[in-house]
Amino acid sequence: MAYESYDPRKAIREAIGIAHYDVKQHEDVYTIKVRDKRNKWIKIPMYIGEDIDDNPPEQPYMEILLVNTDYAPHNPSATIREMRAYFQFNLYFTSTDNIVPSTFMKNVKDQLQNVTRTNQESVSGTWYFSITKERHFHNDQGKSVEHMLVIEAYAIYTDRC
Repeated sequence: MAYESYDPRKAIREAIGIAHYDVKQHEDVYTIKVRDKRNKWIKIPMYIGEDIDDNPPEQPYMEILLVNTDYAPHNPSATIREMRAYFQFNLYFTSTDNIVPSTFMKNVKDQLQNVTRTNQESVSGTWYFSITKERHFHNDQGKSVEHMLVIEAYAIYTDRC
């Protein structure tokens, strides 16, 4: 067996998201669901960051970016190594009639915490993953304000060769 790089984002997205077939993209799109101001479900698609091209999807959407990966050998011959991948869930949205930023961000954070805690030890190719911190940014664009909620997380896996 050869050693491979570690990027658990697709496995995590598939574990915590709900797959919906997108007719336009001709593929499954994984989403999380949260309630809006009117108590209706909003499906937020989750994309791997590099898969978003110059035309970002309609908001709200979430991108999952790999920030960095650490590799640490656990014995002198490096036949066992621990890998830690640090990544971000970046949620982009604007205020609308049915989306109040403070409530919407709370609902998204609660849902991500819930699906993370529920699946943190059952993601394929990952021993454990968890959320570490969250931040909020906003960009005033005149008539509208674009919000970005950044939720940082990490995953751990140990391989053996």
